[in-house]
Amino acid sequence: MTETPFRPRQQLIEKQKLFQSIHKHTHLKGPMDKITSVAIPLAMAGSCLFLIVSSFLLYCPFFPFLYIHKRDHLLLLGKSGEEANQSKDISPVGERGNCFCKFLVCVYVCENNGNCADRRKGTAGDVGNVYFGPDHPMKPHRLCMTHHLVLSYELHNKMEVYRPHKAYPVELAQFHSPDYVEFLQRITPDTQKLFANEMVKYGLGGDCPVFENLFEFCQIYAGGTIDGARRLNNKLCDIAINWAGGLHHAKKCEASGFCYINDLVLGILELLKYHARVLYIDIDVHHGDGVEEAFYFTDRVMTVSFHKFGENFFPATGDVKASGGEREGKFYAINVPLKAGIDDGSFLRLFKTIIMKVMECYAPGAIVLQCGADSLAGDRLGCFNLSIDGHAACVRFVKQLNLPLLVTGGGGYTKENVARCWTLETGALLDVELPNEIPENDYIKYFGPDYSLKRPSGYMENMNSKSHLNTIRQQVCENLSAIQHAPGVQMQEVPPDFYIPDFDEDEQNPDERVNRK
Repeated sequence: MTETPFRPRQQLIEKQKLFQSIHKHTHLKGPMDKITSVAIPLAMAGSCLFLIVSSFLLYCPFFPFLYIHKRDHLLLLGKSGEEANQSKDISPVGERGNCFCKFLVCVYVCENNGNCADRRKGTAGDVGNVYFGPDHPMKPHRLCMTHHLVLSYELHNKMEVYRPHKAYPVELAQFHSPDYVEFLQRITPDTQKLFANEMVKYGLGGDCPVFENLFEFCQIYAGGTIDGARRLNNKLCDIAINWAGGLHHAKKCEASGFCYINDLVLGILELLKYHARVLYIDIDVHHGDGVEEAFYFTDRVMTVSFHKFGENFFPATGDVKASGGEREGKFYAINVPLKAGIDDGSFLRLFKTIIMKVMECYAPGAIVLQCGADSLAGDRLGCFNLSIDGHAACVRFVKQLNLPLLVTGGGGYTKENVARCWTLETGALLDVELPNEIPENDYIKYFGPDYSLKRPSGYMENMNSKSHLNTIRQQVCENLSAIQHAPGVQMQEVPPDFYIPDFDEDEQNPDERVNRK
């Protein structure tokens, strides 16, 4: 029996073909001769996994998704590009500002088709079915409702479907302290009583309860934001959306305000690898304190937060006089404190004026927009008076700035209105006008009795007088006039996109992680 002669060049060609076949899904970088013997089997396994899940991923009840709108054709999972083009009349996609953007990436979650008891249990891998508790206002099930509403309007037909990775602990520790990440990884509802001191130290309990699959929940929503930022960096998309993300209160070493991992900070850190300056805009009713605090000492990120302030409204930070930062970050934290009842007209005039002034002074290379829906009229925890159209108008305005854009969710505690809002804003980002009558879907009963997509403003009194708003605008403009125009950054080597640990998390014994040390 003769041995097959060793042919290194042929093997190299075969490896190169394999690399090219998986490159569009993994976005690995570098020449083929740098791929190690370990990376090849991992790549093959990933490719096989993609083929297995692709046929059922769109309606699978367990996984979050990335939807991508491509420049030249539509590719749906389970279809080749040719099949997709034969089934849909798709014109070549132009530049930003035409009918479609170059790419669009969206992160959503399918539901677990079980009952309420299944949601209390919290299915592994399903960010939309985790359960904070019976009396907790945060209902991640709103993501399931959003996803099905997007499907019912057939917006997914304008996008591809991708599954974001679950962020590794080492990725989360790019911002959060390693000890905090490690504690989140090992704490469970059954063991939390053993760690009373640590629970207080890390801000857990109360508003931030420990529930089943807590750490995986954090990995999934953070991974979606990180992946969206990386796709923007690699010019694989113009707009990235993660409605599961936007948890802006989490601090470096503690949970806060229903937020455990600050995916926004992690996404901005990724964007800073390729962009000298990043603008963060927050239209949640609550102040984006976690993001502001993270970048308080740098001029490479400008944070602009429009929020309710006063009367000890959570988190009781974000006064216009606190629009500062320190050292290099002085004046790069812009706060726009508002009173209860602000309506569409007042909010939009102030929003557009300030954002245009920020663009003129700061000239960012990318934008992160947090679209918390608790600023809508009638929200369970909010006190603003915005209609869904008014909220979406802010998204349209930012989109028209034609910069790489990462869009996330955030707060929102009247879940049927959250689903309406984020679906309308998905359509706005696709330049698709959605009919007001909601199509049939698995959650249609939640949208009765009128079954309409748009909701009007409420009837709260607007406590924001013209003089009050003018004072805020003048103070913000004064702060902006004090900054250096478009501050630069020194040239440096770009850090790698992926942090792959050298251990297999699946092989670790979960019982060992919950023992006291």
